[in-house]
Amino acid sequence: MPKVAVIIPARFASTRLPGKPLQLIAGKPLIQHVWERCAKARGVEAVIVATDDMRIAEAAFGFGAEVAMTSPKHRSGTDRIAEVAKKLRGISHIINVQGDEPQIDPALITKLASAMTKDHAVEMITAASAFNDQEEIANPNMVKVVLDRAGNGLYFSRWPIPFVRTDGVQPTFYRHQGIYGYTTKFLLQFVKWKPGALEQAESLEQLRALENGARIRVLLTKSAAIGVDTPEDVLAYERMLNAVPAAGSSLKAPKQIGKRRTRAPQLS
Repeated sequence: MPKVAVIIPARFASTRLPGKPLQLIAGKPLIQHVWERCAKARGVEAVIVATDDMRIAEAAFGFGAEVAMTSPKHRSGTDRIAEVAKKLRGISHIINVQGDEPQIDPALITKLASAMTKDHAVEMITAASAFNDQEEIANPNMVKVVLDRAGNGLYFSRWPIPFVRTDGVQPTFYRHQGIYGYTTKFLLQFVKWKPGALEQAESLEQLRALENGARIRVLLTKSAAIGVDTPEDVLAYERMLNAVPAAGSSLKAPKQIGKRRTRAPQLS
């Protein structure tokens, strides 16, 4: 029977926000916010924090998380989760959730887990949502994806794709969400492939799969994960958590967070 584990890669070093996983937001470390959201997903056997730093490990133990210690030599979060996945027994699928997205939707994790375990043809899966703000399409930090008719990714790019040449044609532009699922077998193969020219040019790790002939299933979702990268993001997210919406209104993330990017899995 297929079994899914969520692995959250977390490292202490961060150029813009050192110690990011332990940054307190509303009294809890960032990594705890992410872990708690993941723990609400259905169809998941385990939620594991993967780190090479004992400060992060001790914090995670403190709020009840399962922790896997990893090598400090990993260059990406994908390499880090692959080390953990290789040692897991009875786990057929892995979902990679970035450790700086405290509003990851548990329902999206559930949806990815279900899609992977029900369709044996799916080796790698991710998510995308339609752009709501047309100005964001030109932002190179917000990755675009185009799909085939079967819902597989044709290409991912920082450039606006598709290019609209014909007047009157209004295609839907899709924003890639930085969550990934893999079969354990595919993940272990993926990290053995060397980065190709497309991946290096765009700095998008998922292009390695396409360059090697693999298919990436893309699930469409209305939710967009919010990333925390800077001290300003921390303050903005805290304000959002503390806000009390007016009657009949919905609580929305401030535009200053979540606008910059959805990424390949680079958090290690």
